[in-house]
Amino acid sequence: MSVLYDYFVAFTDDEAEAMLEDGPDGELLLLELKGLDPHDLIAVEALLTGAGVDATIGRGHAPRIVASLPGHHTVVLFLDDGLRDALAGATAERLTAVAAAWARLRALVAQEDLDALTDLLGQLVWLAREARDSGAHLYCWVGV
Repeated sequence: MSVLYDYFVAFTDDEAEAMLEDGPDGELLLLELKGLDPHDLIAVEALLTGAGVDATIGRGHAPRIVASLPGHHTVVLFLDDGLRDALAGATAERLTAVAAAWARLRALVAQEDLDALTDLLGQLVWLAREARDSGAHLYCWVGV
């Protein structure tokens, strides 16, 4: 069994919660990143902002459960606006540097791993900019 992660944009927790049972629908901006646990993004935010992971968590920037289906292993998580803004403000050069540092943290050494992480972060940057520019927030639907 694999875990599925769908990142999406919503204006409110209520709007995000409506996606719980069936996952995000076509009406919301959606990014399907099947292998990226949203808790891994705490390190990305820390790298983008220059704060440590503990400081990022200490500011309450860990994903927050918005809704869950007991027994179904399905949750919707709110991703802190600090992460959204850090991603949205990242330049291409900064993104490449963060991807390299993140690859070292994850013990990935192959160039294709670095390229994949840079691409993945680029997709998240796009989604974060869309959320920030529209006054919305980032969420993640997690399902098994």
